[in-house]
Amino acid sequence: MATTMVHRDGSVKAWAGLLAMLALLLAGCGDNWTIAPDAGDAATDSSPPDTAPPCTPEFGRSYVVDRLAIMPLGQGPDRNGDGQPDNALALLGLEANDGFVESIANGNTILLGDFARWPDPVPAGDVEVGFVFYEGLDADSPADPSDNVSGDGRFVMPPGNFDTECQPLSPWDQATLSGQDLTAASRRWTFTEPGIGTTEFVDTLMWVHFSDDYSRADYSLSAVWTVCGLSRGFFPGSTTGTMLDFLANVLQQQPDVDRDGDGLEQVIGDGTSILKCIDGDGTEILGRDCPCEPRMADGYSVAFEGSAVRATIVGLAPEGR
Repeated sequence: MATTMVHRDGSVKAWAGLLAMLALLLAGCGDNWTIAPDAGDAATDSSPPDTAPPCTPEFGRSYVVDRLAIMPLGQGPDRNGDGQPDNALALLGLEANDGFVESIANGNTILLGDFARWPDPVPAGDVEVGFVFYEGLDADSPADPSDNVSGDGRFVMPPGNFDTECQPLSPWDQATLSGQDLTAASRRWTFTEPGIGTTEFVDTLMWVHFSDDYSRADYSLSAVWTVCGLSRGFFPGSTTGTMLDFLANVLQQQPDVDRDGDGLEQVIGDGTSILKCIDGDGTEILGRDCPCEPRMADGYSVAFEGSAVRATIVGLAPEGR
């Protein structure tokens, strides 16, 4: 399978390795990146619990995202080998990216990447590390977002990021550090975004390049955003409703990734909300909730880019935050 990245030189090899990694992780993998979704792919409510685990989580080397953007048209990886970048949600970025900038600046969006088993010093060869994305909170009291992305930001974790065994709820399946470059893959990645809701990506790939002193990192991320996941996330731009409402009614755009091998599915809007869904085999599924019906497994390709700076996770958030 050929891969290309338009926006970064020298990353073709990295994306090829990521795709090979993801192929090993996905069950039922077939041509044209069609996979058999997990049971409950469309219907499982992945909202985290809001109770503290009876233990103290351990954190490793941490970074906070200081820039997040959906890549523009013509940029992103070619995941299906047709010679074109796969980033069907590029137009969504025209509305959403300004919201990401504002949300990071005012401290409403705090995304933290934490690496367990980080070697010191970093060897020249490959080493496997643990990787988790967390939704964090400012450790300042009262919260002061001015230092969040300064490199000295300090953050706490809502207990809902962990299970009762104190393990993170959404660890990535694999992450490999090689010098200043890291590649990571995860079949399912879920996090909670304030103002949007619980976001779930599947078949996710990430490439990271660290600065010489590892104080900063630039990243590219490619994923599939399922129709169910998009129907649960509120649109951060000027249009009211969910992400899927915007795609179906404003952009009138359909999924481009056939995840269950029965042909591409469709989501039909009524001008404001969702009227019905059409499964890949042509079966109509009526109703506002049809995107989360188990037969609706398809999604939209999306490519993100951004950067992150060093941060410190000091522990769990105090009760009530």
